[in-house]
Amino acid sequence: MFYQRRFGGSSVKVGRVQIPFGIYNEVRDVGTLLPFYRPSDVFYGEGHFATETVDGIVLSHAFGGGSSWQLDGDLHYGSWSLIRQNTTGGGFSRSKANDSLGVELWLTTPVPGLRIGTGGMRFEIEQPDGGKGHAENYHGSLAWELGRVATHIEARHVDLPTAALDEGYIHLGVQVADKVTVNGQYDTTNAKNDIVRKTVKIDKDTALGVNYAFRPDLVLKLENHWNEGYLQEDPPLAMFMPQSKTRYWIASLSTSF
Repeated sequence: MFYQRRFGGSSVKVGRVQIPFGIYNEVRDVGTLLPFYRPSDVFYGEGHFATETVDGIVLSHAFGGGSSWQLDGDLHYGSWSLIRQNTTGGGFSRSKANDSLGVELWLTTPVPGLRIGTGGMRFEIEQPDGGKGHAENYHGSLAWELGRVATHIEARHVDLPTAALDEGYIHLGVQVADKVTVNGQYDTTNAKNDIVRKTVKIDKDTALGVNYAFRPDLVLKLENHWNEGYLQEDPPLAMFMPQSKTRYWIASLSTSF
């Protein structure tokens, strides 16, 4: 819940606000707009050191209205709750990110359907021992939607108190008929921590799906995923253990109103 006020090409939101982040964060709950059941898990995480909203303020402004180039900028500040994996004993615990400061920029180009984005966040994480840890992430995005073809590419680098992550995905969607779209996506996450000082691929997901739109507000999705890595519900603490290999299907019906 938040309060929003618009004035000219600017706006301000105060309350619990969805963070302007990447292509999908502000519409990640609108299933009819997503190519799969959910957006990329490695880029739009739903738990570990990730958030969808901020308890604070978001300032937005659009530059260059009416021209072939347009720049949209957002600045957000506040706090949010998070889930963190325990480094000893396994399991997870709740924590909080304070003084979260972020910026998001999107450039709409004269090339039909082409937008380029970038942004970053910095925040302080409450540590289990009562101390604070500094974290930040930076990302880049490209969205090209031209006719029946859509391409989305996003990547980000995350620095945490005890680890660094490089995450990203590439998506290609083709509308093969008036109501049918075929989507393919590849996600990957690489990590390096204070214990394992070499880069380790901790997750890899390949997805292929078919969407059938009965109407623009009613979409049936069938998708298959091939996954390999350590991002399990109860992940192992040691990255030298064998990776888990999983294949699964998802069938979902999305509606909007």
